[in-house]
Amino acid sequence: MNARDDDLLQPTLAADLDVRAYGRLFRPQSVLWPSFFGGPLAGATLFGINYARMGRRDLALRCWIGGVLLALVLATAVAWYLSGGWGATVGSQRPETRWMRYVVSGTSVAIGWFIAKNQAPRYTAWEGAGNAPANLWLPGILAVIAGAILFIGATFGALSTFRAYD
Repeated sequence: MNARDDDLLQPTLAADLDVRAYGRLFRPQSVLWPSFFGGPLAGATLFGINYARMGRRDLALRCWIGGVLLALVLATAVAWYLSGGWGATVGSQRPETRWMRYVVSGTSVAIGWFIAKNQAPRYTAWEGAGNAPANLWLPGILAVIAGAILFIGATFGALSTFRAYD
């Protein structure tokens, strides 16, 4: 029998599932909490770190760039709404912002859920090799604080631009 035809000699795992080279990973489902509280920047940062520790720097870069772009789009939408878009102000009342927080958090978690599902097989293989997940408390809290500050800053930056053209 020819060696290249023998199924026993063929690799069965994808090259990116070689968990021996992985760093300590965050549990992907746990990263959804910082995504909820810190918005797209917090989630993208932590998911990107996970991808980088998996040796997938291409996906990490896509995650980080996508998080920044999503945050800018959402911050612009929030600023436009606060400046009077979509009929936000009725008389002298302030615009209702609760639903905007739900949109930002919901969008961040929804996209994060798909990323977590993508990372789950690699994480499961890594955890099955006897590895313990990295502690998410400090990085998660820092990501939430930094993500919220940057998102609020981008929103106020866009808001000042919209108000300048009124």
